[in-house]
Amino acid sequence: NAMLVEMDGFEGNSGVIVMAATNRVDVLDPALTRPGRFDRQIVVDLPTVEGRLAILKVHAAKVKLGPDVDLQRIARGTPGFSGADLANLLNEAALLAARERRQDVCHADLEEARDKILWGRERRSHAMADRDRRITAWHEGGHALAQVLLEHTEPLHKVTIIPRGRALGATMTLPERDVLNRTEAEMKDMLVVLTAGRIAEKLFTGDLSTGASQDIKMATRLARQMVCAYGMSEAFGFQAFGDNEEQVYLGREIGRKQDHSEATAQTIDAEVTRLLQEAYRRGERLIGENKERLAQLVDYLLEVETADGRDVERLVKTGERPAPKPKAPDMKTSRVIAIDGPSGAGKSSVSRAVGQRLGFLHVDSGALYRIVTWQCLEQGVDTADPKAVAALAGTLRIDCKAEDGRIVYEVGGVRPDKELREPRINAHASPVATVPEVRAKITDLLRSLTRFGDLIVEGRDITTAVFPDTPARFFIEADPAVRAQRRQLEEVQKGVAEQTVEAVQASLLARDKIDSTRACAPLRKADGVTVIDSTHLTLEQVIQAVIDALPEAWKPAKEEAPHA
Repeated sequence: NAMLVEMDGFEGNSGVIVMAATNRVDVLDPALTRPGRFDRQIVVDLPTVEGRLAILKVHAAKVKLGPDVDLQRIARGTPGFSGADLANLLNEAALLAARERRQDVCHADLEEARDKILWGRERRSHAMADRDRRITAWHEGGHALAQVLLEHTEPLHKVTIIPRGRALGATMTLPERDVLNRTEAEMKDMLVVLTAGRIAEKLFTGDLSTGASQDIKMATRLARQMVCAYGMSEAFGFQAFGDNEEQVYLGREIGRKQDHSEATAQTIDAEVTRLLQEAYRRGERLIGENKERLAQLVDYLLEVETADGRDVERLVKTGERPAPKPKAPDMKTSRVIAIDGPSGAGKSSVSRAVGQRLGFLHVDSGALYRIVTWQCLEQGVDTADPKAVAALAGTLRIDCKAEDGRIVYEVGGVRPDKELREPRINAHASPVATVPEVRAKITDLLRSLTRFGDLIVEGRDITTAVFPDTPARFFIEADPAVRAQRRQLEEVQKGVAEQTVEAVQASLLARDKIDSTRACAPLRKADGVTVIDSTHLTLEQVIQAVIDALPEAWKPAKEEAPHA
């Protein structure tokens, strides 16, 4: 009361501005809001997509983001998030990156953080019987198929059959804009999507399960809102029923006025039932006409468990099955020696020699980036255009074979060798190698090579990004002048030497700067890596240093000295 007396305006202006905030303006006493007191009310809505993007940029300035991060996509996928929610999202993403000992927060971290906030943490430890897993795949596949094929639905974002929170799976959308209102056609399509999971389940099992309980609640609530609140009923038209008195803060109804007769209530129930039955029949037709595509989608979900919405859309519309991404190899069964280091340090010579002695296949990861560069130049793709390079990489097929102790590559039946040593390749390789989609494709390809057997892989992010978990990781370095001499000698032996030692050294130093400062997979010494300075060592000494540092079980058997 004392505060109200001070605010009523009887005394002179003291220059004090009084501000207050509430989430429950509906329960404020009129004495507080009359003129002269809290009479000016400012409504602070949740941020729009542009506002969310601006907020994300503010909080993202405090963390190191990877080059693949698309904050615009995250902003689109977080409708209803407050500023605090977005700050929490960035914090969760940073924690995910820290758990994996990564310095950069990548886009996948942000997506996982968003999904955790919306749906709950993944429960991979929640073992499902094969039957339940298949039912979940059919259920989510039905939702996804309807989401893709219906005209008035939002773009599909992700489909997963991994339990999250209390759900056994989820089908997520990505709005293209903030939705301020819905059309009748959109709401009817939403009803079909909600029914499609149950319909697909029944198609697979011939029976019903409890998995659609939440869908049924949401569909019933939506249909009743269409009839009672939005005037979307053939029986009533432009008319509303039942003013709700809602406890906004608690988020639940505390009362409902019965402002219509029992006969009208029965008609309302009949209209709700009609909308739901119409949606169910539409869903049955849609699923029935696309059973083969649904079966393909279910097989794909069972294989990958979590599918990108764009991959699902392509499969549903064209029948093209996306290639599954290879998982990181299990280092308990796969033996991989990873050799990292700056250009000219001797990685190639050491890797080939160690591979020959141990029977490990030699893998030149740099050749894969040169192949992508070669194809860009052959097909007239601008290597300075990341989107164009990414598009080419997405369709490029590189065949791999084990031959003569190494992995060889072919493109369209052609095995490039001289082509990859052309000066133009070196001039364009760096921008190609920084494209996230290219690095992701080659990382997946390199990990898949473990199917050929034991590997020794050389490259500039092999120990940090491709095989960070192998117990045999090495970083070979040397003085720049020594590296330049070695590189020129190597070029002379290949018959392509065109520069002086000084020019080669300047080129190496420039390359070091690019490699170590680039945002995507920079050259750095991984934690726990074995560092070998080869400046004053012979090739044989470096080879022996690598072998000596290997796990005991990986080392070649020692020959016993002959008995006298």
